[in-house]
Amino acid sequence: MAKRLINVGDKFGERTVLKAYSSKGKSLCRCSCGLEKEVYNSGLISGRSTSCGHSSYKKLGDKNFGEKARLIKYKKTDSKILGKTFGELTAIKRINVEGQATYLCKCSCGKEVNVRGMELLSGRTVSCGHKREEQKEIKDKLVEGTSLYGLTQGLSKNNTSGYKGVTYDKQLKKYRASLTLNYKKINLGSYNTVEEAYQARLDGEEKYYRPILEKYKDKINKK
Repeated sequence: MAKRLINVGDKFGERTVLKAYSSKGKSLCRCSCGLEKEVYNSGLISGRSTSCGHSSYKKLGDKNFGEKARLIKYKKTDSKILGKTFGELTAIKRINVEGQATYLCKCSCGKEVNVRGMELLSGRTVSCGHKREEQKEIKDKLVEGTSLYGLTQGLSKNNTSGYKGVTYDKQLKKYRASLTLNYKKINLGSYNTVEEAYQARLDGEEKYYRPILEKYKDKINKK
């Protein structure tokens, strides 16, 4: 493994490294004026990136140039983030006046969370995390190698027959019935009509699914 050329605490001009290699090709740094920003590692090592550029805002005798630089930087970031949607998050307002720009965001599920601007712009944070919770909930309902969610879910949007577990075989010109149990497909036969195939599917559910659903009904109804 190649030796890292940048480490936490290293100084490059007026920049101090807070998190080395915080993202691909970049490190999180704090400038002497207080601004925190991810900076390209190549710029740090070569000496091209030694400050946030606050010196360009400094005026002779102006003791508040650092604060002015922060305000200018925040304004630029605000224009890229406020009112915009990133994945399932909509940025409502910036909540800080120093450090990394952080925004109050509202998720599509209604929950409000605080997210750093760099996380939104990079695409690393796109929701409050409710999707992960939903997936965890589904995973927690796996019993005997079978997904209780899969047994009780409705008609798939990709279904073309209008009946769950029924597909049309163009070669046989018949309707096939099937179901999945423990990640294995169980064929329930081919039929001339979709109604016959669906009845076979219902009979299959009664035979294969019912015992499991009855056994774990408390787990299914658990909120």
